[in-house]
Amino acid sequence: MVSPVFVSRRPESLNYRNLIRGVKIAVYGCIKSIQTLEGKQRWVALKLGAYSIVLYAILNFLQTWIRELSVLCDLGMVIVGVVECAMQSELDYMFWASLHAETSNEHINPENIAKSRRNGRDRLQAPVALMQGILRKAALMILISPLPTKWAVILLYCWSFSQLQYRFGSEFAAVISTAMCLYSLKTSFFWSINLVNHVWTLELCIRMILSPYFKDAKFNRGEQELWITSRSGVLYGFGLVIYVFIMKYPWLSGLLFYISHSSAAVLISAITEPQPANLPLNGKEMSRWVSRQLLWGL
Repeated sequence: MVSPVFVSRRPESLNYRNLIRGVKIAVYGCIKSIQTLEGKQRWVALKLGAYSIVLYAILNFLQTWIRELSVLCDLGMVIVGVVECAMQSELDYMFWASLHAETSNEHINPENIAKSRRNGRDRLQAPVALMQGILRKAALMILISPLPTKWAVILLYCWSFSQLQYRFGSEFAAVISTAMCLYSLKTSFFWSINLVNHVWTLELCIRMILSPYFKDAKFNRGEQELWITSRSGVLYGFGLVIYVFIMKYPWLSGLLFYISHSSAAVLISAITEPQPANLPLNGKEMSRWVSRQLLWGL
């Protein structure tokens, strides 16, 4: 269970230095990935680029007929969800091959890990999460639309505060939620809903990029949350670069998402210790390693 300290306070790692560090890692990792693509990886990248363009054309055409899609869906993230579902083995291989090259860890076998860490249920996690986000956004818009302004502001504040509080701390969430509600009175409530939804989608994007690592790391669900919280500044800085490019160039989002997995290997090598090999899951050495990862930066 996540500690209440992280729920009520802004995570210590969430500061501008770590944000900038995450941005630098993302930029460096993406450039390095593009320069070092090998034959198989280059072919997958070309396929994903073509698939992204085709999917974007189809979704963009549907938006002209169903206006609600343009309000509810970010085309780039929809394409990313499809790629995550359909090409997990290729994404996993890209991450582990890049991590193997980055760390020269002889215990990493990209081919075997990519084949053994995924199952049918895993493939549906990203599309299901995206669909839940779209439905939640639609439900909130439908609920707010007929309400008087006063009640719409109260509902919007409560929702935005609940979404931001456990990520950034109570004080920051209160200030941002108040500012958004006041600004929405002059513009539109949907503006604030979209902004908070972007924060949620950014976090989902980060988790999808990190999923190959978490499938192999010996963390339970609560430990994964603490791992993310202890590195939140670097992760948000890293993820923001990828997310902005996906939003800016949705017709290339599948290719960008693929390249981000190579960049994630640079990130992991910078903010973690190599996982001990051939150690029992409940052994003392493994427990010490897990503890060090959860207390990173403290």
